[in-house]
Amino acid sequence: MSHPYEFFSRIMRTQSLPSLKALQAFEAVARHGSFSRAAEELFVSQGAISKQIRSLEAHFQLSLFHRGAQVSLTPAGARLFDQLSGAFSQIQQACQSMVPTEKLALKVPMTFADRWFIPLLRQCEQETGLRLSVTSAWKYEIDFRREQFDMAIIFNDEPGGDHSVYTETLICVKSPHYPGPRPGESTADWLAHAHLISPSRIFNDWDRYLDALSLPRAIVQQASMIATDSMLSAIQAASHGQGLAVVDKLFVQEELQNGRLEQIDPTEVQPGGHYQLCFASHWKGTRELDSLYRWMVETLERQTGQTAPEMAR
Repeated sequence: MSHPYEFFSRIMRTQSLPSLKALQAFEAVARHGSFSRAAEELFVSQGAISKQIRSLEAHFQLSLFHRGAQVSLTPAGARLFDQLSGAFSQIQQACQSMVPTEKLALKVPMTFADRWFIPLLRQCEQETGLRLSVTSAWKYEIDFRREQFDMAIIFNDEPGGDHSVYTETLICVKSPHYPGPRPGESTADWLAHAHLISPSRIFNDWDRYLDALSLPRAIVQQASMIATDSMLSAIQAASHGQGLAVVDKLFVQEELQNGRLEQIDPTEVQPGGHYQLCFASHWKGTRELDSLYRWMVETLERQTGQTAPEMAR
């Protein structure tokens, strides 16, 4: 038997090609031995199938089927079906090879998911060819032995680490409707009498920000503190004019652009924490891991100018 693609090569050397729909209709009729069953498979009417077959026979100027109580192939039709069935099978295999056979289960911290990853999820799937099932979680840690995830984004307070995708960058923001310092009032006095929003009851982010401004950490004890349960809640509270929040710059890009939030000064603090892509051991060295990691760091680099340590090597 000749190679399946020889048929297409021979056709390509002619002046015109038959319709791909007509070839598909012919292959289905020949395989089922029925015009009606071919129509059901291709979700078209039996009349549409008959029209496609007539156009194909006119193109080749050959009769491809014996019509009667039963549909059977003519010798010319048998030759065509022999070539087409193999060709369509290879086309199907080629297309299937481009689609992952399974979804990757990915655990992502709530704020990272809500403010960055989920809005870009479809773009990520289209550009990497991956199929992702994403779970937004409160906790940053992951135990692949107990949790049914393939990969996860975690927040690591320690600098460095493999597969780091983004380094935390803290800024202080407020709503334009929240009052700023009065004329002649120092930044220290203003903050000491303001409402300071924190993503937890541990005010580390405010301590780090005050250190960067060379202001005393005692301001935290003097101010009216609002402790929320996540950075996402802190962003929402600040957007509603409830006070000042120290948040990651990545997560407030939209609010800064549309004016719902404003940065109180140009200070940016990188205390060393970073978001890191972790994975179950059997994903190490795989195309899926490499594709997802590269997409994340390259997308974040375009948005923030940061280059992940591993990508800079």
